[in-house]
Amino acid sequence: MGQREGAESGAIVTNGEARLTGGGPTGTSGHDSVRIRLIAFATFFVITVLQAVAISYSRIDDLRDAGQQVEGWRIAVDEGSSALAWLICLLVIWQLVVWLRPPRVSWFAAVILHAMATIPISLLHVGLMVTLREFAHLLSGTEYGFGDGDLMGALIYEYRKDVMSYIFITLFCTAVQWFATSRTEAPGGARPDTLEIASGSTVHLVPVAEIEWLESAGNYVTVHWQNRELLHRATLASLAEQLGEQRFARIHRSRIVRRDAVRKLETLQSGDFTLTLDSGTCLRGSRRYRDGLA
Repeated sequence: MGQREGAESGAIVTNGEARLTGGGPTGTSGHDSVRIRLIAFATFFVITVLQAVAISYSRIDDLRDAGQQVEGWRIAVDEGSSALAWLICLLVIWQLVVWLRPPRVSWFAAVILHAMATIPISLLHVGLMVTLREFAHLLSGTEYGFGDGDLMGALIYEYRKDVMSYIFITLFCTAVQWFATSRTEAPGGARPDTLEIASGSTVHLVPVAEIEWLESAGNYVTVHWQNRELLHRATLASLAEQLGEQRFARIHRSRIVRRDAVRKLETLQSGDFTLTLDSGTCLRGSRRYRDGLA
């Protein structure tokens, strides 16, 4: 296959079939982003474990200074169960930050929804924590009673502490996602306004401003560009982050479109909608993503 350079767009393209398989530097553009996330999660895990150990030793010292009986294993179970529960909650909060990140929703709505989310997240944390403690005490042949009969009081007490933990984890997830996105804006040294799609020895430098829409295709994403379809080995979520929500909007769980390419929007009785793009392509969108086009 011969190569030719697009005179108008400056993109390197390949003569022959219009549908090509992409890989290469940004074909796995999630790699840098995933590596950053893994490092961040590992860091959070280490900090959480160290914090649990430090608090455990502090509690033991306080009890000894007060002349009280010390059962180190109970304290270890208490702090360890809370730490493990927060590590699980981290995965939920991470996804909430993704869903509620502006401009997908307004800053005001994001703050309100995160504030509302503190209640179910606290209940999740307490539920996981108590379950782990109950199991540990069952193995040891002892009994564990959460709240000593005052369930509501115990829940309120835990909620006051959990709110601060929720805020910290939310800020942590926001910072990691922002950093991961900024690192993948131009992977492999590519120009910020291009998307690299490799196919064998050919690299397509596709101008982002000319991409009309993208759709999920199994382990690939189909990039619709100038009446061509390029298969890019990546996830739709990673590409949505890379391209930016200011320029591209999700209209369906398997489709995103360039905002500037939308020429007409029609809302259907069901609440779903249809979009007409520059090329005349008509796409159907889900009502759950309607507000994201505002």
